[in-house]
Amino acid sequence: MPATTRLTTAQALIRFLIAQHSVRDGRRQPFFAGVFGIFGHGNVAGIGQALDQMSDRIRYYQCRNEQAMVHTAAAFAKHSYCAAWPTAGICAGDSGGPLTVRLRDGRTRLIGIVSLSLETAPCANGVGVFTRLAFVRTWLKKQQARD
Repeated sequence: MPATTRLTTAQALIRFLIAQHSVRDGRRQPFFAGVFGIFGHGNVAGIGQALDQMSDRIRYYQCRNEQAMVHTAAAFAKHSYCAAWPTAGICAGDSGGPLTVRLRDGRTRLIGIVSLSLETAPCANGVGVFTRLAFVRTWLKKQQARD
């Protein structure tokens, strides 16, 4: 029988988040790129310590207030796609590059443009963030009409 590992609730929660993965084309990728947090509010007791202990496996993004976290998450969900590749990533200079999908009839449709990479290494395999064109289409058309 394996030895019992004793964890705090916070440590167990962070380990659970780290353990979540998706698999595509045989490549396993982390499901969570990181977590937001504001410590000192009392509702996240122990989470800071657990994140610090496991900082090599999950990224922590410090926020200054709850509204900023909510607005960031809502805006991100409305205007962005996240995508990951098993053999490639976003490189420096890729901003504005295409994100396309192949339709069932074989045609290709442009659905997004490169915004940023969640990886720190240049051209790292991992999660890329793309601006959702449907979200900015009206603005783009107005800009084109002005030219």
